[in-house]
Amino acid sequence: MLNHLQAYFKSENDAETALMKLQRLNISDSRVDAIPDDDNDRLFIVPAFNLSSAGGNAANAGMVSRNHQNDDNQSSQGFTHILEFKVAAEETDEALKVLGTTDAHVDEKAVQGFNE
Repeated sequence: MLNHLQAYFKSENDAETALMKLQRLNISDSRVDAIPDDDNDRLFIVPAFNLSSAGGNAANAGMVSRNHQNDDNQSSQGFTHILEFKVAAEETDEALKVLGTTDAHVDEKAVQGFNE
């Protein structure tokens, strides 16, 4: 089974760098795209490093939204690019760990579904 992951970045270069790091895993259908400005208003994402440090439990990660700031004073304003890819289910945790070494942010609800 394959899981579809999306990671958000503040630059195309950051997204491309993360994609290069993910190449050692069994990923497919990868692409980097620009995020339209109007889509940023609906983003509710968490830093990927919180997922790997919380043992994959997104509920323990601080939620970040475009119009609000969390306790770490991080904001999702300024996300310009999305990295999308499919990864083998058995490598999803490893993919999240790789993303956690980058400036990636991921959709909290999507990641919670992988851990249930």
